[in-house]
Amino acid sequence: MIVTGAFFAEHVRVAEGKLDVLGGVFDGLVAPLRQPVMINLVMLLQCGPDDEGQPTPVNVVVTDEAGRIREVATPTGEIASGLNFELPADFSNGENSFYWLPIPVVFVGGGRHSFVVEVGESGTVVPLTIRATA
Repeated sequence: MIVTGAFFAEHVRVAEGKLDVLGGVFDGLVAPLRQPVMINLVMLLQCGPDDEGQPTPVNVVVTDEAGRIREVATPTGEIASGLNFELPADFSNGENSFYWLPIPVVFVGGGRHSFVVEVGESGTVVPLTIRATA
């Protein structure tokens, strides 16, 4: 499986097996510090015959400008240094596929952050600049 692209979006939904995105492809956000902020990460994926029926590991780590790993909240509410999960074996509906992930992130400072996304042996980095609110 290959990550062919990734971006952030304000609203994401799946309808009839197709991806609907509103407010997509942004690289800046005004957000409060030390409070969870929901971010929708959309991944565009190319699946091959070897990927069919196989779960695929995904790792997402958030770093700040200095390269320090920042905390994210897992779907169960636990605070962790990253998200690690598997794409289900049956998530794909073709060679060109997608997966979106709502991520609650806790920012401890403003500035540029990088979301390092690894899907299987492929990966990409999605930047996001945070302007902090009081």
